[in-house]
Amino acid sequence: MTVTEIQAAYKTMFPGYPDVVNVVQLSQMLDVSTKTVYKLLKNQEIQHKKSGRAYRIPKVHVISYCLSEKKQ
Repeated sequence: MTVTEIQAAYKTMFPGYPDVVNVVQLSQMLDVSTKTVYKLLKNQEIQHKKSGRAYRIPKVHVISYCLSEKKQ
């Protein structure tokens, strides 16, 4: 995945979401349960930051995950 491809996708994917999302927003973006989101984060499948008990996920990492070929 090149930077150019991610930049192009960033302009069109998930336009209604902020640059950094939380678990609930991520579950809506991926159309999965929050339990599944927590599994993805725990397994380091999507890069994120944890602030206290809250997860913060940059939208660029969500897009990178969606476009990656490593998904099961």
